Amino acid sequence: MKHGYFYTQELVPPEIFEVYEESSIRWINPKSLESLNALRCFLNKPIHVNTYLWDHDVETSCKYSGLRIQLKSVDQYSGTRFARLSEHYFGNAFDAKVIGMDAQEVRGIIVAKRDIFPHITRIEKRVEWLHFDCKETGEEEIVLFNP
Repeated sequence: MKHGYFYTQELVPPEIFEVYEESSIRWINPKSLESLNALRCFLNKPIHVNTYLWDHDVETSCKYSGLRIQLKSVDQYSGTRFARLSEHYFGNAFDAKVIGMDAQEVRGIIVAKRDIFPHITRIEKRVEWLHFDCKETGEEEIVLFNP
């Protein structure tokens, strides 16, 4: 089922979808999903989050760029204990690749067009993809942070 421009499998990992199927969307923050759809609409370019639905190559497909699940005491995605507090685990974050655009360019657009993306509160800098989340920060401006 599509939620705006995105299928549920593009937003949740296969382990969750296999068990909960379409109802697994309930773990995605509606503000995050609204922001992802607004970005897709504004840029008018395809955006990839999880790609395992169509890319079955273990080396290239993404499974954990939306909602994540905790599988180990040390975060398997970054190798740290603290990443378990990532907004991905709360359904508040997406790692996305905008096809045909550089991540830095996309970050700049989001910051410049804050009124179009009011729920985006944080953006990760210095990564090759766009990480945004909707964590409450109490700040007026978008918080830019390092990985």
